[in-house]
Amino acid sequence: YPDRGLDIESSLWNLFPEADCMIYGHTHRPVCHHTAGKLIINPGSFQATGRYGAPGTYAILEVGETLKAVLHEVPILS
Repeated sequence: YPDRGLDIESSLWNLFPEADCMIYGHTHRPVCHHTAGKLIINPGSFQATGRYGAPGTYAILEVGETLKAVLHEVPILS
């Protein structure tokens, strides 16, 4: 359901309006951005998804004074 990413995000914020960070999955589309001061993360898919032609991805979330997340590509080992 990649074309519904924004719908998913809106639905989650409506369900959990007090949250500072929302992490979701299932769409296999990596997302990492701030909206209205809130962090939104979808780590994507750890395995390469031929369906979308993208490499595998994962996210690292740092929790401290602020929330920081970075998406990374899974290295291809040969």
